[in-house]
Amino acid sequence: EHWLPALMVVASATAEETVRVHCTTTKGEIDIDVHPEWAPLGAAQYLELVKRGHYNNIGLCRVNGDIVQFGEDWADRRGPSVQLRHRNIQDDPKPPGQVSNNMMLKRGQMSYAGGGANTRSSSIFFTVKPNPYLGREPWEVPFAEVVPPGMAVVDSFYSGYGDFRIFKCANCNAPDISRYWLEGNSYLKREFP
Repeated sequence: EHWLPALMVVASATAEETVRVHCTTTKGEIDIDVHPEWAPLGAAQYLELVKRGHYNNIGLCRVNGDIVQFGEDWADRRGPSVQLRHRNIQDDPKPPGQVSNNMMLKRGQMSYAGGGANTRSSSIFFTVKPNPYLGREPWEVPFAEVVPPGMAVVDSFYSGYGDFRIFKCANCNAPDISRYWLEGNSYLKREFP
């Protein structure tokens, strides 16, 4: 049985220091260290969304071998995170570690998905494998990293649906992002078991 796992997160510590977020998925446990010193705005947005429960029981909408993306479930228009998840934040400057890595994101780092400068809101991804294209866009700034051995869990997520259909690739059978925005997790559970 293959279905897109959900995340349940609980944060500890304060927003001024590295914060550990614990995720329980259908494939196992993942701990994430959030680094405000890397991306203060991105880290603060993510931690506030965690606090408001936005990522609780949310499905993974894109598992393509390079990234695992989630956070787009906007179907619940009444939840405590609704205003925050629809608010775009400014892009953080690239941290020194990313600059010294030729702008690429490293395996295990987390960043926001976006559609242009200053479009970060609630959609985020785990970097599964670095590639020369991930990290070059202004919104692709790492704000967190998976704590070992958590990447073994990320690697185990079902990737058979591939990428979004809008990319028109041979393995582009992932969920339709527009339908996901409208229908939420019920769409994933019904059509991507």
